[in-house]
Amino acid sequence: MIDFNRPQAEGGISAKNCPLCGGANGCPLASGDVYRGRCWCESVDFPDPLLSRVPEGARRVACICRSCVDHALTPPEPGDPGLYSYLDKETGFQVFTEAYHRRRGYCCQSGCRHCPWPTTRSPTVKIGPLLLALLWVIMIAGFKIPSSIADTWTDDFSIDPGIHGWTAFGDASLFRWSPDAGDLQVTWDTSQAQSFFVRPIWRILTTQDDFGLSLDLRLDTIQPGIRPNRPGAMQISLGWLNLSNAVAGNYPRAGGQARELLEWDWFPGGFIPGYGDVEPTVSPIAFDRLGQVAASFTFPFDLATNTSYRLHLAYSATNRQMSVALDVDGSAGPPINPLILGDSFGSFKLDAFAIMVWNEESSPFDSLYAVGAIDNLILTLPPLPIDQISWVAGSLSQVQFLSQVGWNYTLESSFDLASWMSVSDSISGTGQLLFLTDARSSKSAHQFYRVSATRQ
Repeated sequence: MIDFNRPQAEGGISAKNCPLCGGANGCPLASGDVYRGRCWCESVDFPDPLLSRVPEGARRVACICRSCVDHALTPPEPGDPGLYSYLDKETGFQVFTEAYHRRRGYCCQSGCRHCPWPTTRSPTVKIGPLLLALLWVIMIAGFKIPSSIADTWTDDFSIDPGIHGWTAFGDASLFRWSPDAGDLQVTWDTSQAQSFFVRPIWRILTTQDDFGLSLDLRLDTIQPGIRPNRPGAMQISLGWLNLSNAVAGNYPRAGGQARELLEWDWFPGGFIPGYGDVEPTVSPIAFDRLGQVAASFTFPFDLATNTSYRLHLAYSATNRQMSVALDVDGSAGPPINPLILGDSFGSFKLDAFAIMVWNEESSPFDSLYAVGAIDNLILTLPPLPIDQISWVAGSLSQVQFLSQVGWNYTLESSFDLASWMSVSDSISGTGQLLFLTDARSSKSAHQFYRVSATRQ
């Protein structure tokens, strides 16, 4: 416990020490550890009463330490929507709030007190206030997930997809969960804004990974070339994308341009002025990070309304091939040409599955209005880069886990679960057990850890 009433030491003020309590302040600028990342103080609002206690000679010389800040700040109430954790005054435990769970986007099945996912909630588990809490979390492209997530992910849409981490970008009204039918109803209206219904996959998919999907597709309405000045057909699309590229809106997909995208497309028949009638066609289509495109159209290939289709896509890294199959009312449908990515095709990094509604404006002739439903989705994904993560015996600042080749790992620390800083060097995965240690000489008694995994 810090005694804020004790007199301050006179003279000899060091930039490495807190001017209030005299302890190490952990400032990387003062200690010469700038390479470890930004200082924690950059994300903290220091209360004026606390700043007023800094001696004149220490102002703009030495940072206040985190412990003094923690003691000066009055913890917000548990209901604060911007709060990620709070100290339970009755039990002394640190508790995650509902805002934190919703920000994380999944249930960890640990029985957290404020878990918003009622289907998986179990008895309450809390985190001690003065323990260093290891978050069983990895970070891939900004998303955080537990290492226990399976390599196969399913959704039968029996419950609200928002609970499973789905998010709408663009026009959310194009995607509607039907609790009665237990499916996701989609409107492919290309006159609307470019829109996506997205489920992050917590991984980075590249041409070096094996992955695939299966889902049920039903089309109730198909109206290609619906606008008089656009008699050609836009596509029904779904697949994998790089979410940051897609939502930035920085490529005209209807004009045949995109980046880091792998989708299954079906184009109804249409008419292109100056060319004539165009047959319906189906194809997997891929774009690398530079926008190079690869496709393998199969035509004629028509789809009918009020028919049950089961779509299967599987990418094999060994031969860089995307295989496609479509079952019709429970029986195998016509063959579809596979897509083989040639040697000149570049790399991509995909981090989300999405149902895509492309805007027609960048295409001079095409349009589409179609209504249908998606159900019984199965995503087959490569293993996570972190497995079997745990504390090293006898240590509260060193973790061990099974790593994978092709990934870089860093230990990160936070005081508030909102801002994070690196506290270890970056280490390449070996396929074997890997160790990461908080290398700081001074550590707070109350902090959280996570392991960051980034693709090489």
